Amino acid sequence: MKKDKHIAGSSGMRIITPDPQSRIKKSKSDHTFPLTPPASASASISEESSAEPVDDEEVEYLKGYSDEEWFSLMGWHFSENNDHDFVDKHGKLFNCEDHFDRFEFVQAKIQSLVYDRLRDNYGFERIAVARNKSTSAPNGGDKHRFPQIFVSPDARNNATILVLVPKVGDEVPGQWDRDLFTAGEKGNFMFASQFPYIDMALDQGWGVVLCDPNGGDLHDSDEYWESHIQYVWDDIVQ
Repeated sequence: MKKDKHIAGSSGMRIITPDPQSRIKKSKSDHTFPLTPPASASASISEESSAEPVDDEEVEYLKGYSDEEWFSLMGWHFSENNDHDFVDKHGKLFNCEDHFDRFEFVQAKIQSLVYDRLRDNYGFERIAVARNKSTSAPNGGDKHRFPQIFVSPDARNNATILVLVPKVGDEVPGQWDRDLFTAGEKGNFMFASQFPYIDMALDQGWGVVLCDPNGGDLHDSDEYWESHIQYVWDDIVQ
């Protein structure tokens, strides 16, 4: 089956396609994709209640807790309104400047929340793949050392596939820019995550593949980043 393939890169939030008559051309400034999942991946969306005032004594008191205890007691989560902001139990936005010492821990938690959303709300499959065409596919307990791509349920037999590629850095599948999740600004979910593009693709009836060029043991090189994309394109997409 011949597939119509599209690759999305994070630079300028644009989609690049071999077809000169690209059906999509969106930039960060004119982004209008819906944020809620399509009918096939519906999730209940309700308005977030008004934020409660934050008790400074409570925040100071919780500084003595471990990262896991602090995260749980503060109730950090993605809000259920259409902005999907990353907020605490009071509805206050997370700002990395206020919690710099817990930044990497929070980013790991956000990664888990993004992966949970891909699996539970969208039914995506997480697959550990070989680093490149010269290495073997992972197996057993060694999988965590390899890139972890995500594919939509119909990606293997859909005639049209959208391939999303995060920028070089610490971003993972489902993310464009992880720092935007924790910048303390409303509405950043649209630009921090790949979900608007995923929603658009699924609404169009396309399959979706999320690359992981920053994953695995050897990700700190441009050559590895390119070889991962080539491997996914040749062995997964085509």
